[in-house]
Amino acid sequence: MKSLSLSFFIFIFSFSISAQEFTEKSGLLSIEELESAPDYYLLNKEDVTNTNDKGEIRLFQYLNQAGSVSQNEVWVHPNKVAKLYVTFQQKNAFDFPKEVYSFPNVQTLVLAMWNFDNIPFSLANSLPKLQYLDLQGTPVQKLPDNFRELLYLEYLNISRTRISETEKSNLKKKLPKVTFF
Repeated sequence: MKSLSLSFFIFIFSFSISAQEFTEKSGLLSIEELESAPDYYLLNKEDVTNTNDKGEIRLFQYLNQAGSVSQNEVWVHPNKVAKLYVTFQQKNAFDFPKEVYSFPNVQTLVLAMWNFDNIPFSLANSLPKLQYLDLQGTPVQKLPDNFRELLYLEYLNISRTRISETEKSNLKKKLPKVTFF
């Protein structure tokens, strides 16, 4: 009997890790770190392919100082971007902005008010750390079935989309841990 209880204790102990250890192992930022992470804006599609000698991409940050908003250009390695707002418009605005795949560690992705109506199946595979996805105001009608593979997805803004109430209900069943807006 002692060996059984000892084995059980070792089993529990080996799977008891702190939130900090989980964050370090998964590569995710903690909630506090994500809240304080800089907001980066991708304004030009071409900026993804025009990198500097360090492999960094030109992005922008907006700073509000004393009621005045200023736009600052910054060069950041794509692996260091946790929060990305895609604000450029493509010539064919009905295409999903595949440039987001250049940022594999993005945890917050804001694509609100875009005009694409399909989310590619490859999104879940390309952005596995995604925790917050904002699709507000897009004409999206359906999300790919593999969205349940987004293990860290916590928040999904699908307000003012063309997703039917039936589809929203199905999504809530498929993604029970996700908070919907």
